[in-house]
Amino acid sequence: MHGSGGYPAFHIAETRNRTSPHGSAGQLRAIRQGYTRYVNPPVSTRPQEDPAGSDPSLERTQILGIGSFLAASWTWCIGMFLPVLLYRDLGVWSFLVFAVPNCVGAALMGYVLRRPGASEQMVRAHTAACVWFSRVTVAFHAFFLMWIVGREGSAAPVILGFLVNIAVNLLSTRLGWTGWAPAVLTYLTSIACACVMALSGGLMAHPATPPILPATDLLWLAPVCIFGFLFCPYLDLTFHAARRTLPGAAGTRAFVLGFGGLFFAMIILTLAYAGMFLRADPTFGLGGHVAAGEIQRIFGLAAVSGLFVHIASQAAFTMHAHLGMVSRTKSGSTWRMDPVSLACVILPMLLGLAAPSLPDFGGRYALAGSMSGGETIYRSFMAFYGLVFPAYVWICVLPAWNARPTRGQVLAFAAAVGIATPMFYMGFIERQMVWLGPGLGVVLTARLFAGLGGKRAAIETPGE
Repeated sequence: MHGSGGYPAFHIAETRNRTSPHGSAGQLRAIRQGYTRYVNPPVSTRPQEDPAGSDPSLERTQILGIGSFLAASWTWCIGMFLPVLLYRDLGVWSFLVFAVPNCVGAALMGYVLRRPGASEQMVRAHTAACVWFSRVTVAFHAFFLMWIVGREGSAAPVILGFLVNIAVNLLSTRLGWTGWAPAVLTYLTSIACACVMALSGGLMAHPATPPILPATDLLWLAPVCIFGFLFCPYLDLTFHAARRTLPGAAGTRAFVLGFGGLFFAMIILTLAYAGMFLRADPTFGLGGHVAAGEIQRIFGLAAVSGLFVHIASQAAFTMHAHLGMVSRTKSGSTWRMDPVSLACVILPMLLGLAAPSLPDFGGRYALAGSMSGGETIYRSFMAFYGLVFPAYVWICVLPAWNARPTRGQVLAFAAAVGIATPMFYMGFIERQMVWLGPGLGVVLTARLFAGLGGKRAAIETPGE
């Protein structure tokens, strides 16, 4: 499965070598190529030169474009739905515990890897981990969309959201717009959907029931959120490609704009529409299953369409970007779906469709009750971003970003994840949050045993 597929990044890539980097016209064409380099970064790991040169207006355009891409690529089914579950369980203050480390951690990655060649070196040293980060992310979104379709009866607006994503890519290619136009148009689509939801009375609806868990549980959740959001961004290939596309201070400003401004607005939108889910189904499955279509019955077709077009179009953009990154990283192809990545799309979709028929899980903690099979799988995917991936960065990546992990680090990582997993299960599935403390403690302590496997081999960037 390969070819341009109508995606502007791939169309622009065909003419990349014929573009002159000199002069005003060359600078404008270089900006059009920017999206190509971070959806499909070049096979070479040499640090990229600043395509905007010294022209302030071109630099501002590049910052806005890359910031929009970062915001769209990071608006996942986590940012679009986890605040709903946290609002149900822990109340509105849970949003700050989620949002602050999320935005700060993502923006900080752009600053930490600001040195020319740093991003390239890390990706070369940890290619397998980065590729699997993207594959799991694609699988998570494939499951989530099918689960929501089956649960809420939202197939039509979800399909429409995918069609919107395809349309903005085809339109950008047809009109020869700047390469990162799909990201900007996807973001504008979400703004339009927010307006539809607001006009339909869907935003700022209040949940029908008070929080299920005590607010003190946030004290156990907060360190895990900080740990996960602080370290996960370093395995995100879309972040790395964006960082190398615009080097120096301008690239750092793009990360600050993307996450401190544009992405933050998207998760504020999630908080605003959380009440749509929680008023239609006050406990979202904890108090028994509610018939599909309840959101539409309460808020109307327009509000439901706005909600799920936003979710589906953002999810489609994220999946497309990560699949492109995996293809380019593994084979250098602009678009080739390898069998493992294809399985990461198809199998989770089937799991999502089957989720409504799965039995409930949990229930040992009477205050919280059991949760649906679909939510259990959703939370299980979250374990990759709260435990597995940040633990890898903590144990196997730090402190030398450009060195491959040793055998001792890999063994310490595997042992830490294996020991901590039951504790995270108790915290997130049984919702006895106190277990998150010792679980995180195991991972942090494992770093002490990571240096027993020999000396690390550093990766150098060609040309340095």
